[in-house]
Amino acid sequence: TFATAPALIVVGSLMMKQFTKLPWDDVSEMIPAFAVMLFMPLTYSIANGIAMGFIFYPIHWLTWILCFLFLFRFFFLEI
Repeated sequence: TFATAPALIVVGSLMMKQFTKLPWDDVSEMIPAFAVMLFMPLTYSIANGIAMGFIFYPIHWLTWILCFLFLFRFFFLEI
C-alpha cells in the first residue's frame, strides 16, 4: 500500500485535469463523466467507475452490450 498510494494520487490528479476540459453545459456528457468521477472513489475501484461510465453512456451497440453485462454483474453477481 505504501508503494501504490503515491501512484494513485498522481493518476487521480491527472484525471482531474482532464475533467476541466469536459463540456459541462452538455448534460449528455456531464452525467456520465460525473458518475465515473463519483463512483471511482466511492467504490474504491477504477473498474467499477469505468463500468458506471458504460452504464450511463451507451452510444454504440457494443457499449449497449457492455452496459447490460455490467448491470447483470452489479445486480446478480456478488462482487
